[in-house]
Order: sequence, then C-alpha cells, then structure tokens
Amino acid sequence: MKYLIDSYTAYMVNGGLLDKGSEVVNWFFIELPFFFLRMGAMIFLIMENVMNQSDYFVGKQQEAYDYSLDILKGFGGTGIVKGSLLGLAIILSAYYLLYSFFSNRRNFMKSLLHYFAVFAFFICWFGQVKTIDGKTQNGAIFLISSVSEMTKQVQ
Repeated sequence: MKYLIDSYTAYMVNGGLLDKGSEVVNWFFIELPFFFLRMGAMIFLIMENVMNQSDYFVGKQQEAYDYSLDILKGFGGTGIVKGSLLGLAIILSAYYLLYSFFSNRRNFMKSLLHYFAVFAFFICWFGQVKTIDGKTQNGAIFLISSVSEMTKQVQ
C-alpha cells in the first residue's frame, strides 16, 4: 500500500504580525512531532518494502550460491594444501594470531573469536544442512530460505 507521507501535516492558518509567538509554539509542538512521525513512518515503509523483496531473492539464491562456489574455486578452495590463495590466507591468519598472542594478549581473544566466527560462517555457508523433514540442503540456501521465511512471518 502506498502512502503520501507529505499529506500528513498540521493545518495552520496564517496570522498577522502578532501571531509570530504562536507560530513558534505551533512549530515546536505540532510541526516538529509531525516531522518525527513522518520520519518514523518512512523508515517503517522502507523496511516493509525491503521485506517484500524476499520473493525476488528466493529466486536468486541458487545463482548466488553458485557464484560463491565459483569464487571459492577461483581462490583455490578445492586444493588448499597445494599453494592456493585460500591456503595462503589461512597461513597468514595463523601467523597474525600468533603475533597477536605474543604482542597483545588483551585483544587476542577478540581476534580469535572473530576468526572462529568467520570460520563457522564459512563452514555453514559451504557445508550441508539436514533439515527437520530429512532433506539435505546447502548451508547458503538453507540460510537464505530461513531468513525469507522469518521475514514472511514478521510481515
């Protein structure tokens, strides 16, 4: 449903020179709250429009997953130990964590948790997920379809 947000304004009558004080009071107590109301309504409508685009994304989820697999294979995801860029990134990350452990122990746990979170997301994205009804899906498609179902329930 489309709304004309700008049509929701306070109706005010123009007064004379003596009404300038009342115009300031009306602006503060009427125009300003209406402005915040319009901003809140616009934010809500934008969020609603974003949630309504989920059917478009469901149709593109397999294509996005295939692109991510192509990117992984481009970085050498099939043969990590054979000198690929992904293997190099893992080795550099291990050296960074080792350096962080010895030089700055306060931030080491934060860095380690970030690496574990990225690794867990990587495993979930490219791994297999078994659903309740016994089907096996790719992790990325399961994640996208779960978010899509959740937004439909919120709507």
